[in-house]
Amino acid sequence: MPARMLCFALLLIGFVPATLLAQASDGAAAEAEAPATAGEKDDFDKMMGEWKVIITELRRIQQAYRLAPEKDLPKLRKEYSEVLDQGMALLPKIEDAAVQRLKASPDDQDAKLFLAKVLADALEKDDYPRGYRLVHLLLDNGFDENELLADQVVAAFGTDHFEEAETAFKKLKEKMLPIDDRVGQNGVMATELKEKWAREEELRKKEAEADDLPRVKMSTSQGDMVIELYENEAPDTVGNFVNLVEKKFYDGLPFHRVLPHFMAQGGDPQGDGSGGPGYHIFCECYNKDARDHFSGTLSMAHAGKNTGGSQFFLTFQATPHLDGKHTVFGRVIEGKDVLSKLTRREPGGLSVPTADRILKAEVIRKRDHQYVPNKAP
Repeated sequence: MPARMLCFALLLIGFVPATLLAQASDGAAAEAEAPATAGEKDDFDKMMGEWKVIITELRRIQQAYRLAPEKDLPKLRKEYSEVLDQGMALLPKIEDAAVQRLKASPDDQDAKLFLAKVLADALEKDDYPRGYRLVHLLLDNGFDENELLADQVVAAFGTDHFEEAETAFKKLKEKMLPIDDRVGQNGVMATELKEKWAREEELRKKEAEADDLPRVKMSTSQGDMVIELYENEAPDTVGNFVNLVEKKFYDGLPFHRVLPHFMAQGGDPQGDGSGGPGYHIFCECYNKDARDHFSGTLSMAHAGKNTGGSQFFLTFQATPHLDGKHTVFGRVIEGKDVLSKLTRREPGGLSVPTADRILKAEVIRKRDHQYVPNKAP
């Protein structure tokens, strides 16, 4: 069975609370129904019933695949993929139903456990806004705080709630609860970033009042994003980017390098990190008013001072080690969830999945002047 299919199958099974999964352990589970609440079953029960049927079917196909002759394998792979797709499509619907169940019945353990697994998956995929919402939903409905503190650090840090991340991290240490490397790094950096974030919030407030910064809509194979450009602090970089967008330079280019818990890089016509527009531009990251890297930041990729051209990256969370080294020139203001969906890949790896792409980039707002690159010699 292909690795991708097995991975997703394990993901589906992992979301099911043990009390419900136990009912799907044999063939009869396909017809079993989840225990009903008072009155009719709600959507959560019904969808969990569908979920168990899907899991049972995946297991059946897995077993058949192990014993099948070579000629039957393509058919079984296709069948398996179709069932997987059904499961992945059902997942967000079950999540919504679990949220409604928990709000109606705060003591419901199946809904809590399901959402706790969804939370873990969201943070692993860098879907921090979703993770942050789930952390607070669970906390507000009586989930054990000690079990959520580590997730709260990561979710709060990933959504630029640095004071909250710092507070949760302090509680973890005071209670001597386990702290892994990711949680530890986020907790320490949260304290260091509070001052930078206060400056950033003030800048964003002034930008919202002026409401005149250029914007680009980037349509990708995973959805649309709207990016606001920091022309005030990075006029040369913005001028170059807008010029390339208007020339349709980025249309069709891949996100060739997408690293978990870090960033998505694109803008290379070669697709391997070596290409550009045929010229370089000046770095603006050394200026006193240079912006810093937070979640959803748009920044220039380069191979050294004044070597940037067309390649850029979008951060999944704050990356302070890049401040003053790469020119920040915008941020995602709509569609940030797209970042969590982009296929993670490292060019040159042993097994590199197909890259997601920019389908179309278009300028949807700009100031009344010409935008051209200021080329470095």
